[in-house]
Amino acid sequence: MISILAVQLGFVFALLNLLDQAERTAAREAQAKLIVGHTNKLMHTYYDAANTLKSYFLSRDDNTRAQYEAVMNKVPLELNWLSNNLEGNPEARAGLGAIKKKSNPILAILKKAKRTADEESVIAAIPRLAEFRAEIQPLFDGLVVDADKLIKRQEKILEDNPATQAKERAGIRNILYIGLASNLGIAIFIAFYFFANIVSRVDILMDNTRRLSKGEPLRGRLKAADELGELDRVFHEMAAALSEARRKERAIFDNALDVICAIDSQGRFQEVSPASSSVWGYEPHSLTGSELKDIVAEDQRAALAMCFEAAKTGSLAGPFEASVLAAGSENVIETLWTIQWNEEDSSFYCVAHDITDRKRVESRIREVIEMLPVGIALAHPDGAIEYVNPKLCEIFSYEPYQFDGMHLSDLYDDTEGDDTGLKETRARRAGAIEFPAEVSSVSYDTHEGVRQLVVVIDVTEKFELLRLRRSFVSMVSHELRTPLTSVQSFLGMLTMGIYGDLPEQVTRLGASAERSTKQLIRLINDLLDVEKMEQGRLEMKMEAAIGSDVLQTALEAVEGFADRYEVEIVTSVEDMQFSCDRDRVSQVLINLISNAVKFSDRGSSVYVRGSRTSDHVRFEVEDSGRGIPAPYLSAVFERFQQVDESDAREKGGSGLGLAICKVIVESHGGTIGVESEEGKGSLFWFTLPVSEY
Repeated sequence: MISILAVQLGFVFALLNLLDQAERTAAREAQAKLIVGHTNKLMHTYYDAANTLKSYFLSRDDNTRAQYEAVMNKVPLELNWLSNNLEGNPEARAGLGAIKKKSNPILAILKKAKRTADEESVIAAIPRLAEFRAEIQPLFDGLVVDADKLIKRQEKILEDNPATQAKERAGIRNILYIGLASNLGIAIFIAFYFFANIVSRVDILMDNTRRLSKGEPLRGRLKAADELGELDRVFHEMAAALSEARRKERAIFDNALDVICAIDSQGRFQEVSPASSSVWGYEPHSLTGSELKDIVAEDQRAALAMCFEAAKTGSLAGPFEASVLAAGSENVIETLWTIQWNEEDSSFYCVAHDITDRKRVESRIREVIEMLPVGIALAHPDGAIEYVNPKLCEIFSYEPYQFDGMHLSDLYDDTEGDDTGLKETRARRAGAIEFPAEVSSVSYDTHEGVRQLVVVIDVTEKFELLRLRRSFVSMVSHELRTPLTSVQSFLGMLTMGIYGDLPEQVTRLGASAERSTKQLIRLINDLLDVEKMEQGRLEMKMEAAIGSDVLQTALEAVEGFADRYEVEIVTSVEDMQFSCDRDRVSQVLINLISNAVKFSDRGSSVYVRGSRTSDHVRFEVEDSGRGIPAPYLSAVFERFQQVDESDAREKGGSGLGLAICKVIVESHGGTIGVESEEGKGSLFWFTLPVSEY
């Protein structure tokens, strides 16, 4: 009996060892399937995040933004799941570590890109889209490589697992057969005693072994507490683990938002996920056995067949688009397909992602482009024109079909360069008619490759207006200023009595006419100054200057003016040296101080301050007058701007003084501004850089 017991114990130990191995093999298989599924889901999530972010860049649609945020929320969930379910798999943990290392900068770039889309306009953000693409692409490529490595390791486990399981099952059967053979003699001897108690249970175990190998439910548990009962318990636990793994795998398949399907080599559906019902309108069972081409737009079937053949040979470049005909309607669902050929099963495993909303957004963007008042062209990197909007056809006097085969160089000069702002160039209409144009070009990535977006503006009218303005200014300079100066001189001599005594009324009228003539000459001079400044013809005579000297020059010019208005000028200027055009800076101070005096109450004070930091000097002119209403603050430095139209009549001035101040200060590389509150006065300030002199 001891020998029999020893044999039985050895048999049970060997069988338990094999079952333990089988359990571990099954666990590895279940874990590998889940890792593959969640890794693929993670990569699809990144892909969806990039696509929805790109759509948000172009549309600024709240729904697209919500889709992007929903997709981004899935990334940490998938990473956390992988982190928590890789116990006993050091290779997978190492692969996940590599993925996490690249995920963090990718997520940071995506978040930065979203902030850019939130904060900037579409036109301003489009160039940034290409920058973010270039920044994220190498990281994403590396992520794809790491994910592919992780997936391939797990797929290798799955590939090897059937053979391992078969070997383990064979070992179990061999152990069982050996055990049965070795115990046959003993069994015959004690058959009557053990028949009802052992053989029947062994039969159950054998049947459960076959059921386990086929994935069928096991028979009821043995109630005995001996070795056979323990073995039965292990069998049931193994079966439960395998069932749970299959359930989770199925749950992923059944709950996927994208349509997942298996298609045989003839193009017929073998299995379809439930998502086909909500996305396409087809129940999964209605598609099984039917051909994919039957639900694809007829004009795309040939291209679809070519893509599947390319996937079969491994030459498919990447995902491709196809239009699926919705069930029971004339609607078309635009889809993006990812396919993988499995030689062992002679099947294609496919994922179809719904991009109908994205295509709709792209269509709306194209509609907007069609209506834009500027010329738009899309071109290949070599300049070959792919698309033009109606305005571009109008600008160049070509019909749309005439742009086929044309290059950007056929339309305008200086086509080199990229990601630039508007630049002036010479363009050519049909018939080789040249005209001035402003052109901007930016490159961006599409699923079809790199493209150039070119904006063209016809500035012929702008140049003509500029010519007319310059002609007017020249006329003012030569035809008005000279005679007005003569009139002013004559009126001055008349009021001074050079031509004899005049009646009081005539003298008063002459003095008024002289003041009006001076004001008109001052306006003409201001106009000429502004024009010279804008044309860059106003030269700055840079020289060493002392702040107190510059201010003193200005004070001498406005002293009589301040006395007339009974306003005190209080100065506080630090001992500071800098380089500037002293006459022009004095002109700025004269304008600011005289304005402050004009709008101050009699008996009040105007404060003039000057200070220096390490890199600039700052002048301030502050009054306690009526102040400037908030709506006018942003426009006070523009031409002909007056807070109140009556100011020009009551206070004098052309509305050009502050505009001239702005041009002078900015020509020095400085800045000018104002701080004001209605009823509490104003503070005008300007800064000039400190440079070598």
